Amino acid sequence: MARREELVEALDAIETGMCRVKESRDIWQNELVYALCQAVRLLLTEEIKHGRQ
Repeated sequence: MARREELVEALDAIETGMCRVKESRDIWQNELVYALCQAVRLLLTEEIKHGRQ
């Protein structure tokens, strides 16, 4: 299983990517990418919040 530090690092990278995608959300592919990133971000946030390792 991933360690907390790895989860936080992945979460930071996803959030950075989401900010970049959001700037140019003019085509449906970007909407899909944004939605997928949001789903993964929520899962990682829950994983970190509950302290699972």
